[in-house]
Amino acid sequence: MEHYNVQQERGKASTYLCEGGCQGRARDWAYVHGTDPKNVNNYVPLCRSCHKLYDGGSSKRFTDDQIREMRRLHSEGWGTTGIAARFHVTPTQAHRVTSRQIYKGVV
Repeated sequence: MEHYNVQQERGKASTYLCEGGCQGRARDWAYVHGTDPKNVNNYVPLCRSCHKLYDGGSSKRFTDDQIREMRRLHSEGWGTTGIAARFHVTPTQAHRVTSRQIYKGVV
């Protein structure tokens, strides 16, 4: 039901570029985990590959150096929105890296 509401409010995801970092054409509206699913602004357009990576979280998406850089920037006070823009990913992806929800083994 929420995905239908998002499409009614914001249009088809395929009219957007993927916000997952690949800059390809989006295919689906992806719910930003940890936010209110009833808010249509809590969805981002993603291609199928980035959507699978976002939902699964276990596939290698960043190099170890990129992960370290994201965490360094976060420790220096950068917000996840700024980090996300710099690395061309969603703020949720940046948060998952900086909070060590994913890539826990990278130090």
